Amino acid sequence: MSDQGVRAVESMEKNGEFIGRIMYRPKLNILIVAAIAALMFLTRNKYGIILGVLLVAIVLAGQFMVRDHPVMDVYTDQLIFYDPVNSAYGVSVPVADVAEWNVNKTVMYAIYIRLKDGRQYTEECYYSRQAYNYLRKVLPGKDTTTLQRRFFASLLSRRKGK
Repeated sequence: MSDQGVRAVESMEKNGEFIGRIMYRPKLNILIVAAIAALMFLTRNKYGIILGVLLVAIVLAGQFMVRDHPVMDVYTDQLIFYDPVNSAYGVSVPVADVAEWNVNKTVMYAIYIRLKDGRQYTEECYYSRQAYNYLRKVLPGKDTTTLQRRFFASLLSRRKGK
């Protein structure tokens, strides 16, 4: 997170309707892996039990070793990015200033926001589906995929016109 504009979150004015908060730890994924571990124990197969024990170890590591903290609050008129070290501080970004956004769901699990003035914010987040849904609701048509489609469609239409 850039140091530019970092302030105490409590002192920030909240603009617009609150859409949701995106947290760091993937609670649903941890719950699904725990359910699969329980099913592995029910197989009563030696390899199923070993796999169940490994899955329980992964669930416990995810539950107790990964610190859960807020990543971003989404409002209809602004986004608040929290500092990953101290969640009492953050950066407020007006929705009108966002030029492009993307949620990487493959390797990094990150939220990427580019502002019209060129500043960029990238935050790690394992709740990629929730982040994508919130940002799609607040910033329709500004996601990277839609912008790329528009750009290539305009190139094709210019080419056909020649």
